[in-house]
Amino acid sequence: MTDVLVADDSPPIRLLIKRRLEMAGHRVFEAGDGHEAIEILESQVGSYEIELVILDAAMPNMTGADALHEIRERWPGLPVIGLSASLDLGERPEWESAADFIGKPIDFDRLLTGIRQLTSGLPQP
Repeated sequence: MTDVLVADDSPPIRLLIKRRLEMAGHRVFEAGDGHEAIEILESQVGSYEIELVILDAAMPNMTGADALHEIRERWPGLPVIGLSASLDLGERPEWESAADFIGKPIDFDRLLTGIRQLTSGLPQP
């Protein structure tokens, strides 16, 4: 089981991702924006440790790119997968440190494969 943090400002999208990941055996934590995601990462104690973060690019208060930048500074080895309806965002410099970038609608086979590879130490395709 992998502990995954999903940060997306759309509750229906978060719920969809959460359900699919839980069906695959993962434990999912949810954040509505980048600030909330950082707060959850800061609060990691005891029974869980976030092993991977999924960040939507366009969120209020703190964008996915801003959250990614802070994650890289504070948790440099933590894998991050970016999400966006605009695939060209994945080629922008602010997303270079993301392990992967997946477009919406989400290809869940690709997402689950990416999670498995990133958390098991296997090379990315």
